[in-house]
Amino acid sequence: MPFSQVRDAIDSLKNKGSRDAFGLSVKMLEQVKNILIVPLTKIINSCISEDPSPSYLSSRESLKCSSRTNFATTSSNKTFFSDCQFGFRRKVSTARALSELCESILRGFENGQFVGITFELEMAWTGTVLATSDRRQITSVNNLESGHRIMRHGVPRGSILRPLFLIICINGFSSALSDGKVILFADDTTATDVGEDNGPLCDAMDASRVQLGDWLLPNRLSLKVEKT
Repeated sequence: MPFSQVRDAIDSLKNKGSRDAFGLSVKMLEQVKNILIVPLTKIINSCISEDPSPSYLSSRESLKCSSRTNFATTSSNKTFFSDCQFGFRRKVSTARALSELCESILRGFENGQFVGITFELEMAWTGTVLATSDRRQITSVNNLESGHRIMRHGVPRGSILRPLFLIICINGFSSALSDGKVILFADDTTATDVGEDNGPLCDAMDASRVQLGDWLLPNRLSLKVEKT
């Protein structure tokens, strides 16, 4: 990689003050790029040729963040994702998910039927879906920092991979049911069944529980029994 390409890459970065695990920021890099351009280019080329990359490049810092706007979004492919998926994408908000659920309940009441709402997923996928090699992380709270620890499994919090892997993982959830309606949104995913009275409704819910159990097991997910 030539020096000019590295300089262009630095110039294209957003000039933010946020820092990495070593206290470095884009603003700082912009100020000293002409001094560091030669050694930085050599380091980058060395990283490209090494396999695996140096472990210090895998370090990240976990910070406390209370901002309500700190969320990741993903682009959507309308032909891929189920129509039952809500959240993380445009025009399929969580408000619409609530509206769909309320409409299902209201429709059942208007038809004189009993409506049963079940299921909440245990997000076991977060610990098994992604294995990483020698990734390190520190945690910083109120200016107090932990030591560097190796993270061998899991998806980095705040990464776009997290919501993307989730909606891909549960995308086939609705196909497991022969009857009933599914509303998919992370671990608040629910399934609704209807019946003319309590007997048929309980039978339908039991059948749904068995069908979903058969789907959840190979996908390394489980039901929160206390909320089912």
